[in-house]
This record gives sequence, structure tokens and C-alpha cells, in this order.
Amino acid sequence: MDETTLSPIKKQQNYTDSAIDTLRTAIITGQLGPGERLLETSLGKQLGISRVPVREALRTLEAEGIIIKSSGRGYEVWSPTKDDVDEIVDLRFVLEVKAYNVLVGAISASDQRRLNGLLDEIKISFDEKDFRRTLKYDREFHESLIRMSGLPRVHKFWLQIISQLEVLLVRGSSIDLPFDSTRFVNSHKQILDNLVKGDLATAISTLDRHCEQSKQGLKPVV
Repeated sequence: MDETTLSPIKKQQNYTDSAIDTLRTAIITGQLGPGERLLETSLGKQLGISRVPVREALRTLEAEGIIIKSSGRGYEVWSPTKDDVDEIVDLRFVLEVKAYNVLVGAISASDQRRLNGLLDEIKISFDEKDFRRTLKYDREFHESLIRMSGLPRVHKFWLQIISQLEVLLVRGSSIDLPFDSTRFVNSHKQILDNLVKGDLATAISTLDRHCEQSKQGLKPVV
């Protein structure tokens, strides 16, 4: 923790939620790197808050799988392996397919417009190489579909793995991924369009290709 400096949390913010967001972002972006130790006291001093919200934040991030209990005191940042890539991407596929089975043919015109707006934002941020914004809108797109399915357990389990996937995706942004912004956005649009018109098989097939591309692009970064 000596080499990493985190910005203090503002007093008007919810301390636990802000600590979760701050630490999650630092891990996803690599500010806190794989294997780095995380101690409640040190983090509390940097964030300007007590140990209690820090402790709650660390428990949440442990549940998300992006930190693990250290062999000594405290936690350390998760260090992914190639096997982790396969498992995370495969789980994401299974959970989203479950949601698609409920959503197919049931997406309203207003929801379709909102989701297409998110795809526009993904394209812009991807082209600007702003991968934090790209991930924000990509996460919102996929989570919207999960939420719209009305399956709370699927949503819960999806949230437990998505931060791990984002850690891998940000690392992947530093190398040449096997797709450009147009291809990336078009795969999402094909999923949405096919769900809207009731073509479940094509939507799932497109998601499958998207996930396989992610695997191939992400394995070199771990």
C-alpha cells in the first residue's frame, strides 16, 4: 500500500459505498495491482474514513472475487490465471443466456431506444480509448438486460463475476484485442435486435462468439 495513493472520500458521500467504488475502480484499472496487500488501517487513512466502512467494502469486494484473504493479515488483490478467464467468461455466458430466454420478444420500444443509446456511448468511448467509460456503458448495457429479465438470482450471481471480468478487460485494453469498436458494438446490437424480433437462437449464437473472442483476447494478459 505504500506506493499507491487513493483520493480521500468526501464527507457528504456514503462511506461504505464510496469505499467500494473507489477500491473497485483502483483494482479494475490496475492502480492496485495483482497481489498488492490491502490493510484496513492503511486504506482508512488514505480514504479519510474509519476502519468500519473499509471493512465492509473489503467484504463486498471479496464476494465479487477481485480480492482474496491474504495468508497474513488483511487481503490482497486477485491475481487471475488463464483458467480463471475460461471460467469467468463461461459463467457470464450461462447467466446471460438464462436472462435472454425470458427477454426474447419482450423488450419494449423505449427500452430498445435506451439500450441503443448505450451502444452509441460504447462506440464513442471505445474510439477515444477511454476504456473506463467503455466498461461503464458496456456493464450498464448487459446489466440492463439482466435486470429486465426479472431474475434476481441471475442478477446477483452476474454481479459477483462481472468485476472480475472487468479487471481482465482493462488489462486487455493495453494490447491489441481481436476486435475494433465497430465489431464490438455490432455484436451487442445483433444480440439486442435478435432479442427484440424473437430470434433467441441467433442472439445466443452471437453472444457465444462474443465470449469466445473475449477468451482469446484476454488469455495473453494473465
